[in-house]
Amino acid sequence: MTDETRNIEKVLLKLLDGCDRLSGRIKVSKAGIFVGTHKAAKALLTILLVAGVCAGSYALTHIHKQVTVIINDNPGQRTITYDTTARQIQDFLETEDVDFVPSEDVVLNNQAEFLKNGTTITIEKPIDVYLTADGETLTFSAQPPFTVQDVLDGLGKELGEEDILNFDLTDELKMEDEIVLKRVTYGTATEDAEVAFGYKTINDYDFQIGKVAVTTEGQNGISRKTYKTRLIDGVEESRELISEEVVQAPVDQVTSVGYKLQSGVPAGLSYSRVITCKAVSYWSSYANPIGAYGGRCTYGTCAVDKSVIPLGTRLYIEGYGYAYANDVGSGVKGNMVDLYMESLQQCYFWGARTVRVYILN
Repeated sequence: MTDETRNIEKVLLKLLDGCDRLSGRIKVSKAGIFVGTHKAAKALLTILLVAGVCAGSYALTHIHKQVTVIINDNPGQRTITYDTTARQIQDFLETEDVDFVPSEDVVLNNQAEFLKNGTTITIEKPIDVYLTADGETLTFSAQPPFTVQDVLDGLGKELGEEDILNFDLTDELKMEDEIVLKRVTYGTATEDAEVAFGYKTINDYDFQIGKVAVTTEGQNGISRKTYKTRLIDGVEESRELISEEVVQAPVDQVTSVGYKLQSGVPAGLSYSRVITCKAVSYWSSYANPIGAYGGRCTYGTCAVDKSVIPLGTRLYIEGYGYAYANDVGSGVKGNMVDLYMESLQQCYFWGARTVRVYILN
């Protein structure tokens, strides 16, 4: 028993002793009706009433009580015991050092309830959840239960028609759940690719017979594809081809095959003699054929009868142009030259004809 309780007892005992003395002056009839001094009876009743009120008031305002506070931190829980003289739960929360935030926390008890020894008070703390969206992570605190939709509304985030959530909108959340909102947007992208040039061969009658050369260099073109892109948080996730066009046409490489015959003799041509010969043409399907003289067979070389025209002799052949004797052949006899052409078609075009062959100095 505490000293305060003993003091209360002493006060009450004195009041009761006074009541006993007054009761001796009050008589009760056989019918149970008060008789005697009315003033004494009234005094007794008043004293009893005052004593009860004083005792109750003192007990409520001065007697120490053991109070247990349970704080649910979601998901943790703390239990703290207090020794207090507060009368009501509301007074207790205001006067004691209790971890209680009125604007955020919830007390499960009635705050007007009078405290007794052994009273348990339960406080519910809000829970924190997180929303990651639009390049930032936000914290949302509230008393459960609440849903994903509540969080979006509370943080001012609108959900697009195709946006992606890792929860359903109606899911109820727990402490430290993280909502991830991914934005879906659409855009366009272009992609350029080279278009390879083609090859074309033409018969050029303005080009020297026997010659074959590239007269137009090939150039690649550019093809452009346009895609509809689907992006998640700005990163392309897929694409769909919507159009394709050639924005720069390729240029074909043109090879000209000469069919123009040389006419006359170049001015100032220095020669030692002129031979009238039968001139035919030949061509080899082998790569880089080599003549008997050791040079590569190409336009500007010919096969001869070396007893008539020695190998290595430089020549000017009417219609064909400059050449030198680089090769021999079993069918090349006497006044005959076999002119090398760069294509079989040129051989057909030249055929066989009689020409003058100038033996150059």
